[in-house]
Amino acid sequence: LDQPAAPTVKELQCYCYSLARYGTSPYIYPIYGLGGLPEGFSRLCAIHGGTFMLNRDVDEITFDGDGKANGIKCGNELARAKIIIGD
Repeated sequence: LDQPAAPTVKELQCYCYSLARYGTSPYIYPIYGLGGLPEGFSRLCAIHGGTFMLNRDVDEITFDGDGKANGIKCGNELARAKIIIGD
């Protein structure tokens, strides 16, 4: 009771909107299978101008002059980015 209620109400509102949008569950993956998760991430990545690389072996991580990672090499391809996420 020491915290404002607005953030909690917004989270509950988002949950309720998700329930109304995708059927009886607020989660997409039980309905469409787990393959929908990487597809959703790749679509968001493309919308925001990112590069989403699947089934690639990383040969090298490139660094700028300050020592911060700024890209990856996969064979003859080089992808540069502000943020690199790999698995």
